[in-house]
Formats: sequence, C-alpha cells, structure tokens
Amino acid sequence: MPGDADHHDSPTLFEDEASKGERLNELRNLLIAGDFSRLNELQRTVDDPVAFSRLLAEALPKAIAVADREGDLGPALSPVVTESIHAAVKRDPKPLADALFPVIGPAIRKATSEALARVVESVNASVSAGLSPRTIGWRFEAWRTGRSFAEVVLAHTLVYKVTEVFLIHKETGLLLAHTASDSSVARDPDMVGGMLTAITDFVRDSFGAEQGDTIDSMKVGERSVWIESGPHAVVAAVIRGQAPQELRERLRHAAETIHARYADELTRFDGDVSVFSSCIVYLDRCLDEQRREDQKSLRLPVVHVAVLAIVIVLALYAWWRLDERTRFNALVNTLRAEPGVLIVERSNRGWTFVIEGIRDPLSTLPEDIRASMDDPPGRLEMSWRLAQTDEPAFIERRARAMLDAPATVALRYESASLVATGSAPRDWTQDATRLARFIPGVESFDASGVVDADVRRLSEYAARVESRAPLFERDAAEFTQAGRVEADRLAEEARLLLELARRARYDVRFVVIGHTDNRDTDANNRILGGERAAAMLRRLIDVGVPTDRIRVESAGESEPRTAGDDEVSHALNRRVEVMVRLTDLLPGLDG
Repeated sequence: MPGDADHHDSPTLFEDEASKGERLNELRNLLIAGDFSRLNELQRTVDDPVAFSRLLAEALPKAIAVADREGDLGPALSPVVTESIHAAVKRDPKPLADALFPVIGPAIRKATSEALARVVESVNASVSAGLSPRTIGWRFEAWRTGRSFAEVVLAHTLVYKVTEVFLIHKETGLLLAHTASDSSVARDPDMVGGMLTAITDFVRDSFGAEQGDTIDSMKVGERSVWIESGPHAVVAAVIRGQAPQELRERLRHAAETIHARYADELTRFDGDVSVFSSCIVYLDRCLDEQRREDQKSLRLPVVHVAVLAIVIVLALYAWWRLDERTRFNALVNTLRAEPGVLIVERSNRGWTFVIEGIRDPLSTLPEDIRASMDDPPGRLEMSWRLAQTDEPAFIERRARAMLDAPATVALRYESASLVATGSAPRDWTQDATRLARFIPGVESFDASGVVDADVRRLSEYAARVESRAPLFERDAAEFTQAGRVEADRLAEEARLLLELARRARYDVRFVVIGHTDNRDTDANNRILGGERAAAMLRRLIDVGVPTDRIRVESAGESEPRTAGDDEVSHALNRRVEVMVRLTDLLPGLDG
C-alpha cells in the first residue's frame, strides 16, 4: 500500500542520509586532514611573533612567487599576510626585540673590532720604518694624545677604505659570498650576514616600516655599512672613512649584475651557497681605498712650491710698493711744507713716481730736500715750473738778493712796504731807495731805520783819536818815551780817519791843543803849549794829513786834566790833545 510503503521507507531514508554524512566526513578527513593539522600548527606559529616572523621570512616570498605564476592567489594572499605581520608586531613587539638584542651588540662589536685591528696592523707595518718631518710630527701627536702611531697615520692619510663586502640572501639571511681586503679579514662572515639581516628585520618591525623598505646605511664608530638591496639578495660593504657617492653606484651595479646573472639560483635558493662562489669577482670590484696622497698627482708638490713662490713674490712686491709709497708720501709732505713750493700733481707711471709743481726760484731746491731725507724714494721724476710767489718771506729774500743788502741790514715786508733797519753805507742806502720800486710786490721803501755805517765808523775813529793824549817832558816840547808811542798811534789813526771820511764824502778837520801844568807863568805856559801843539802837528804832517785840515791851539794851563798839585797830576797836565770835526758834504761835492 502506498501509505505503508511511505511509512516503511522513511527510516531508511534517514539512515541513508546519516550514512552519507559519515561517508562524507570520512572522505573529507582523507582529503584535508593533513591540511587541518598544518593549519593548527600555523595558528600556533602566528601566535608566536618570533616564530611567525621566521616562517614568513622563509615561506612568504616563495608562496607569493608561486601564486603569481599560477593565478590570482598572490594579490589576494599578500594583504592577508601583511596584515597578519602587522597584527603580530602590534600585539607584542618586545619578544622579537628581546630575541635580537643579544645578537646585535656582540656581532657589531666583533665585526668592527676585527676589521679595525687588521687595518691598524697594516698601517703600522707600512709606516713604522718611515722617518720624515711629517711622520715625526705624527709620532709626537700619538704621544700627546695617547693613541697608537698607526691610528694617527690612518687619521691623517686615509680618505676611505672598503674593508669587506658581503652578498646576503635576502629571504633567509644566509651569507652567499664574502670578500675582504688583505689587511682586514673577517673571522666570522656568516655571523655578520645574519647580523645584518636581523638588524634589518629588527628596525623594520620596531619602527613600523613597510615590507619593501630597506636600510641604506649604518654607522658604528668610525665604521659605516652601506647596503644595496635587490629582489633576492643584498650587497653590504663595510667602509672606514668618508666614501664618495661613486661607491654607492658601484655597489648598486654589483647587486644588479649578480641578480641578472644568478636570477634562477637566487629564486630557487635551497641553502646551497657553493653556486655563488663565482660572485666574489663582482664583490672584489667594490673593494677600494683612497688615501690623501692618492688624491694628489706627482706634480702637486711642484704646484704648491710654485704657488708658494708666487705668493712670496707678490708679498715682497706688495711690501716693496708699500715701502716706496710710504717714502714717496713722506717726500710729498715735506715738499708741501716747504715755503715757495706748490705741488700740482702727484702720480705714478708704471714703476716710477712723478711729481709736478711750481716753485719760487728762491725756494730750496726739491732735489736738495730729497737728498736730505734719511730714506728718499728710489724711482722718482720731478718737474717744476718757476714762478715768483707773493709770500712775505720770499719777497724779503728776493729784495735782499736784488738790493745786495749787507748783513748789518734787516729787511721786513709788511703791507706792501719794504722796511730796512740796521746799518749800511750811505751809497747802499741811496741805491736801495732807488731800486726797491722794481721789486715785485714792493710799493714803498722805508730806510729811516738804517744808520749810516760810514758815520758810525767815522765816529769810532774820531773817538779813538780824541782819546789819545801824548805826554811831554817837564818845561819842554819834547815827548816822553811813552808819549812818542802815543803820538805815533794818534797820527796813524788820524790818517785812517781822513781816508774813511773821503770815501764817505765827509769833511774832517783836526784841532791840535797843547797843555801845560801851572808851575810857570801863564804867558810862558801858553808859549810852551803852542810849541807842544806844533810838535804834534809835525807828526800829523809826516803821516800825510794836509796842513789845511789842521789847526793848532794852545790852552796852556787853562784846561788841566787833573787839579792835583802832586807830580803825577803835573805830568798828566803836560799833554797834547787832537779834536775832530766832521762835516757832511753835499752829494757830488768832493772833499
């Protein structure tokens, strides 16, 4: 029956469905049981940040590469994995940092200390035997600073040096190839390769860098590490000093060349580094060093000497020109201070200084001024035009020269008038009065202050003649012995006075007066006085005095020299005197 049939088939149907589910579960277990276990293991790995980071570093690049070849799995998987890494680091980055910390410090210290030791040994061996002023100075600096001699030499001579170059697999951190300079060989390059990878991962994870970001350089003390990163490997160079950017290009070229020639080996790298042994040739090309001596050609010392010589020559020339200029300026200042000298132009023509100006003919010669200087300029040309100045000093000098003024006359120029003072012969005074109007700048001549020098001399000689008083014997017209000498002197002075008066156009007259004492009568004394005057007259005539210029008188005892009554007084009164009379003649009148 249908109803029965349906009632009978219902449990069977449920049994079939249950058995079918069991069979499907069995089939599912058979197909993906292993995947479930691996997923569980992966979950545990993800929960451990350090293990998860290592797993991703090993498997993620391969998975992405396979996905890119097989289909669209790569673009879908990459964001998921990236987000998982970020989530793991954000949850707890400390375990990863703690795990790397024990490795980073010792690895850096070991690598740099070993490399530095090699370099120091090499430098010390190469320069220890050298001896020069420069190395002696370096040794003194080493002693003063407490550093080794090799370190000082290296600091002074080394520009930069690449001590080691590493080729490191980017995904696994394994060292693929390594080369080092002869003087710096790393003892454990594998450790250095792992250190660089760990540092890169540590920095990227700690600072939240993107997956593709890389570290370009690191610096540890005096060491630098330059890193050029490629898709599958990085080239790292350890450098001492300051390297140029050309080295960066060389490292980049080495990385590109290795990726081009070893593309398959890098992509399918399975841990075998022997296939990359031939890469050392590309790494060796990055080993380089440059010292300060290498930057200079062999001609640089010659250039330095030439430059130094030029500088010295220029300095000497500048000093010489400055010294010449100083002496030239001193001469110019001296000439400017000299009266009657006017500098119009001062200049220099090439090596020679030039002075052009105007000077008064009566001024001091500029050549004499130059010669009187202690240090006159050497190369000098002077050109002067003569001109009379209106300075009072030069008018006075010009007047003295034109008037031929004697030394006893002083000339003073004031208010266009020339004033003469002192003493001068009458002829000079007359000539000066006539010629003074021809002197430039002189409008009048005042000679009122000039004393006639001839009159002065005539007065002096006349006073000498009048001061003589020859003495006579008692009651006689004969001179005493001393009186004769005095009479001769009087006669000679009278002759000179007569000649001087003739030249000065003066008329001179002599009056001879005889004197006696009072021991005789007045009449006899007058006779005796006349005889004594006649005795003096004869002597004057003997020396050439004309008789018409002499008049004889007798004073007797009327004009005694002394009023005493003793013998001495009487002897002094027995004398003869000559009086002089001077008369000025009119011009042209000959006496």
